[in-house]
Amino acid sequence: MAGWFQNKYLNMCKYSPDGYFGSKFVTVVVTGDALGQIHFEGYQVSNQCMALVKSQILLPTHDAPELGYIKETSSEQYVPDVYYKVRRKKRKEFSEILFFIIREKICIIMK
Repeated sequence: MAGWFQNKYLNMCKYSPDGYFGSKFVTVVVTGDALGQIHFEGYQVSNQCMALVKSQILLPTHDAPELGYIKETSSEQYVPDVYYKVRRKKRKEFSEILFFIIREKICIIMK
């Protein structure tokens, strides 16, 4: 859903060929912590994830909205292989699903 909302509320940019780049839309999760305090966490998806959602390649699952899947290639749309690779200091590559998630800092000013 975050990718869908970020595509709906694009960020205007005069330096981009199409006039838009990324999004300022942030998904905020509000929970309580162990001390009974309110805790805010902000998230965005990457521009790569936004492009996959816009092209309807990355789709949400119906039974678990926190998960997604890559659509199969059909006669109407070619879907390239999508791999998420991260390289760590020891030069090992591995897949990481959180590649698309960006954590944002949340600041609440109380008066």
